[in-house]
Amino acid sequence: MLLKEVCVLDIASCGRDAGILEAVRLMRQQHTGDLLVVDDPHGDRVPVGLVTDRDIVVEVLANEL
Repeated sequence: MLLKEVCVLDIASCGRDAGILEAVRLMRQQHTGDLLVVDDPHGDRVPVGLVTDRDIVVEVLANEL
C-alpha cells in the first residue's frame, strides 16, 4: 500500500502567530490531533512545523500556562 492511498490532503493548518486557544479550537472543529504550522496561512501555506494535542498537554497544560 502506498501513502497516497491513506494520506489526507486537506489538512488543518494555522500560522505560526496563532495562539494556543485558536489552535485548540481549530483542532476541535477539524476533529484532528495535530495542525500543520505554516507561513502565509492564507496563501502558499509553506510548512514550518507541526503542533500536536500532546504538545499542548505537555507544554501548556502540564505547566499550568
